[in-house]
Amino acid sequence: MLSGIKVLIVEDEPLYSKVLEMELEDVGCEIVAVVTNYEDAILAIEQNQIDIALLDIIIIGDKDGIDIGDYLKEKTSLPFIFTSSMTDQSIIDRAKVTNPSGYLVKPFDTNDLLITMQVALYNEGTTDSDLPISGHFFKEDRIFVKDKFRFERVFLNDIQFLEADGNYVKLNTATKGYLLASTLSNLFDKIDLADLIRTHRSFAVNIEKVDAVEGNKLFIGEREIPVGRNHREEVGKYFNFL
Repeated sequence: MLSGIKVLIVEDEPLYSKVLEMELEDVGCEIVAVVTNYEDAILAIEQNQIDIALLDIIIIGDKDGIDIGDYLKEKTSLPFIFTSSMTDQSIIDRAKVTNPSGYLVKPFDTNDLLITMQVALYNEGTTDSDLPISGHFFKEDRIFVKDKFRFERVFLNDIQFLEADGNYVKLNTATKGYLLASTLSNLFDKIDLADLIRTHRSFAVNIEKVDAVEGNKLFIGEREIPVGRNHREEVGKYFNFL
């Protein structure tokens, strides 16, 4: 999922930066540059195509990683993630106003980094939908979807229906909707929920949430969901009068 992503690493601990570099290369990332100070970071940003930057805060020189974040916020649209052992409130207060895509406290798990990177890159996408694009990951019987600055838990059983929206999917529950960066087929294949069935090339429905049936249409509340010709047999197993 991160294959080919071009990464800038700003880190002044050689051993740490080498491990980070190797871990990212293992998942297919391309490390554009590894730098230790503000000046070299700005030069790398100006001279290279970069998809995302990982910024340590305490680095060599008078300017720190937050200063780099300020530059990125003002001069570019490049997503960036702070990676630091610093948890002082004064540092957090400075960091958050730069609008980073994340703040990971060292030592952090590699999977946490990869998930945060994916979310940051997904959120750079554009769509005509009114919903913000959510990154997501699965854990047992639930999916976590990003909403602003946190991941929200959605139990798979609470999913009402999925609706394709180009290269994105609208995931709907009774209380909230999310726009996930995925195709409907890919997301449907990953959700382990027996009651979730395809009803149309653009829809998958949790059959337990259906309130009414009318002809070749299902209803969840007031929402009308079509049943496509190619899916009538599967849907008919649950509603044999279709």
